[in-house]
Amino acid sequence: MSKRVALIVGAGPGISGAFAEALVGDGYQVAMAARTVARLAPLADAIGARAFEVDAGS
Repeated sequence: MSKRVALIVGAGPGISGAFAEALVGDGYQVAMAARTVARLAPLADAIGARAFEVDAGS
């Protein structure tokens, strides 16, 4: 059995956070990437996702 994985780059507590929550609810493993993980970590923990600090611009 394979797992579905989603990566959300530029994630935050707004629309992308709601999208991440919906994906987790649909059975996806979700990785959320943002420049500042401190804002993202509480949301990721609450919904069962993982937060990563990433600079996608470099």
